[in-house]
Amino acid sequence: MKKISPLLLALILMGLSFTSVSQDKDFTPGSYINNSGDTISGFFQIKDLKTFSDIQFKANLADSQSEYLPFDNCKSVSFGNHQYISWFGARGMAYVTKMDFIIMYKDSFNVERIPLKVLYKGNHFTLLHYRDVKDHFFIGVNDSIQELLISYRYPTDWERRNYIINAPRFIINPIYHNQLISLMGGTVTRRQEVIITDCVYEELPLLRTIKQLDKKKK
Repeated sequence: MKKISPLLLALILMGLSFTSVSQDKDFTPGSYINNSGDTISGFFQIKDLKTFSDIQFKANLADSQSEYLPFDNCKSVSFGNHQYISWFGARGMAYVTKMDFIIMYKDSFNVERIPLKVLYKGNHFTLLHYRDVKDHFFIGVNDSIQELLISYRYPTDWERRNYIINAPRFIINPIYHNQLISLMGGTVTRRQEVIITDCVYEELPLLRTIKQLDKKKK
């Protein structure tokens, strides 16, 4: 049997040690709340932020083995400075391609469990986000969460003729404007109506709008 040289043995041990340290760095302090309301605190590794399909847990960072925690059995997961809510429901799948402005999956919905990232949590409203091929924004009120919806359609021939140049390739229907008005009780001030109808479907404008509405909500 050939003997391993001391130098080679040292390099192997260094490599194993480096691998172990690198894997430990992937674990972040956080907490996991299951459906029973129990909180598990420790260190978490989440490999796929779109599905949370593989949540690995260590009670102590030095533990050699990690434990698998099912995403289907949790209410929320927090790690770093972020909190994710486990939500099961239907989200709109329609989007417009960037190159040729074709409406894809019009009026289609996908029903599944997904992790929603909490962007803002106020006294009345919570704004949440999820991204697949496009950005999805959700609003939470009490224990209920719904997607802030938009839909797309092509302009009619009559609508196109109203433009001398640069006729729109598609038209956005901001359903979420009416959703926000409804969540405010169906009656808003003139200023609140302007704030809502001027809000475009992007993170920063929605953050500003939800924060302002949350302060005015009774």
